[in-house]
Amino acid sequence: SEIAGDIAAKLPEMADQGAVLRTYPVRYDQCLNTVLHMELGKFCRLLTKLKATCIDLGKAVKGLVVFSPDLEEVAIGCLTNRIPGVWMGTSYPSLKPMLSYIEDFLLRWKFMLNWIKNDIPYMFWFSAFFFQQAFLTGVLQNYARKDKIAIDQIIWNFEVKKMSFTPEEHPERGAYSNGLFMDGARWDDDNMCVA
Repeated sequence: SEIAGDIAAKLPEMADQGAVLRTYPVRYDQCLNTVLHMELGKFCRLLTKLKATCIDLGKAVKGLVVFSPDLEEVAIGCLTNRIPGVWMGTSYPSLKPMLSYIEDFLLRWKFMLNWIKNDIPYMFWFSAFFFQQAFLTGVLQNYARKDKIAIDQIIWNFEVKKMSFTPEEHPERGAYSNGLFMDGARWDDDNMCVA
C-alpha cells in the first residue's frame, strides 16, 4: 500500500474538460481540437482509474473497504512492478514496468496539459496519443478542408528533420511530430538515412 500511496501522491488533479471544450471548441477549420477532446477524455478516464484504485488499495489494507479482485490485482502489481490488468483495460498499450508506466503517464499528461495551456503544439509527441490514427486523420482533414480537396485523394509525404530540430511555428501544411520508433534499424542523423 506504500507504493500505491506514493503513486496516488504523484498523480495530478483532473483537467476541466468543460473549460477545455470552451477554449478549444469543435471547429470545421481545426480538427485537432476534436483530437484534443477525445484524447483528454481517455486520459481523464485513466487518471480516475489510477487514482481511485491506488487510494482504495490503501483503504483496503487498513480494513476500511473490501479487498476486491481489482484491488488485489493492483496490490500484486505493486509487489511485482507489473501493470495491473484493471489499469490496462482503460490504458494505452504498454509493456513497461508499473513504476516506469506511471512516469510515462505523467509525461503524456504533461504533453496534454501543455497543449491545453499553450494552444496547439508546434511539435506533437506521436507516441503520447492513445489513438494515433485520430491525430493523423485530424491532420489530413485540416489539409483537405483548407485546400478543399477530398480527403481520400490525399497521400502522406514525410520530411525527416534533424533530431535537434525544434520548430518555432506551425508548418504551413501538416504537422511536426516526434516519438516514432523503428525495429531492426536506427536513424543516422548525420547522414539522414536509416542505418
